[in-house]
Amino acid sequence: MCGIGHNDREPIHLGDEQTVTEDEPFLRAMLADPADRVSRLVYADWLDDRSDPRGEYARLAARVGELPHGHPERAPLRGRMLGLQPHLPPWWCAIVGGLRATSEEAGERTISSRAEEAARRLGCERVRTDEKGYEVEVCDAATSELTGALAYLQCRSKWHGQVQDIHYHLYLRDAAGFSTTWEPHTYNPYFGCGPKFLEWYGDAVVFIYEEKHSHYIARFGFNDPVKYHRIEDDWILDGREVTFIGYREKEVRRLSVPDLDVLPPLTPEGAAARDLMPEVPPEWLKE
Repeated sequence: MCGIGHNDREPIHLGDEQTVTEDEPFLRAMLADPADRVSRLVYADWLDDRSDPRGEYARLAARVGELPHGHPERAPLRGRMLGLQPHLPPWWCAIVGGLRATSEEAGERTISSRAEEAARRLGCERVRTDEKGYEVEVCDAATSELTGALAYLQCRSKWHGQVQDIHYHLYLRDAAGFSTTWEPHTYNPYFGCGPKFLEWYGDAVVFIYEEKHSHYIARFGFNDPVKYHRIEDDWILDGREVTFIGYREKEVRRLSVPDLDVLPPLTPEGAAARDLMPEVPPEWLKE
């Protein structure tokens, strides 16, 4: 299942003044052409000239991108990239390439610290009560140092007798003073909207969340309609694609990241060879 959402835009002021990064031209070039190996190598040289440790990752991304799957050099180089990722900004890895997240590791994300930082920037408590008596909570957040933009998931709820009025909204706020918001598609917000992945890919965020019956992945930007797909509970996001497989399915389905276009499926064996096979019980794959 996929869909298109709508957003609302309004002026807003962020508490902190944000400036673009010095390396923005390089990052913009990679966003414009993710397959361009030369731009990564030029960027890696630029980083190395400044003794910036990110240079190694950018060079590895360029090399891994040109090697076919199954090449003997690819796995160890990719392993080195994954070893470096915890020490680098996720938004930066998302642009340079190779950012990886899985459903198995989703619970290990440092959601609370990201939400606390978002609340600080917004000039409020992470959990507070508004003037109408609603509890308002910042549930998750992501900041882009490229643009100074902030994305955050907010829950607003209040009990009216035995009925709970509850809504979740994903907000984007940029450094120029504008905001846009989207209410994630859910069966019923009473059953929750659990964030599993939230990160900037240039000027848009990719958001994976769990509701009562399903997991969804969404792409949300300032100027484009929201695009979302239903995916399975077990998934892997790796670089420019996300893979997932359902019960007794014979193929691993794929979407491009961040555009969420449908890609040709893989066999479970083919996905495993590319380290893109989600962790599912063996009996799921039996006839």
